[in-house]
Amino acid sequence: MRQSLKTLGFAVLDSQAELIAKCVDDLTLQADCQTNTPSKPGWYRIISDDRRLLELIKQQADPEASITEVLKPIATLFATKIQLGEGGMVQVVDKNSAPIAITTPLPGERERPCELITPLLKKDYLVYLKHLLDAAKSLNFTIPQEGATHIHFDASPLADTRIFSNLVNLLASFDILSR
Repeated sequence: MRQSLKTLGFAVLDSQAELIAKCVDDLTLQADCQTNTPSKPGWYRIISDDRRLLELIKQQADPEASITEVLKPIATLFATKIQLGEGGMVQVVDKNSAPIAITTPLPGERERPCELITPLLKKDYLVYLKHLLDAAKSLNFTIPQEGATHIHFDASPLADTRIFSNLVNLLASFDILSR
């Protein structure tokens, strides 16, 4: 599995520097994209199949560097050179030709699909979500064909075995676990 060093996006903070939401690129959304739109200059991602290598890249590479320059310090560490590939791809492989990392241009129109990630909502979550969605609507955001709502919750209470056991028993009594 390849892992990205960082998902393109930004954090929205309130006047006290508290997180309102993170707005991050969602590469899984494709149906509404104009796939023939050219990539934005300078927009790329770094991928690797080893998390440790991504951490090394984070420490050694300059995120402001161009796609053809960003992996040069990594190539130097491994005493190899960057390799240019099709479609603007740049890769570094070790002396055994095993891949270390690859940079690829982000597809065109990537500034449009966005995933909103909120901090843990402890109260008034409907009001909070309405505020976020109203702001998105006022900025002409739309709901993509492939859009989905993901709800995560704080599962720390489930670390208590009695509570977790009760949840399992409850779900089992409604035959939910076998579905």
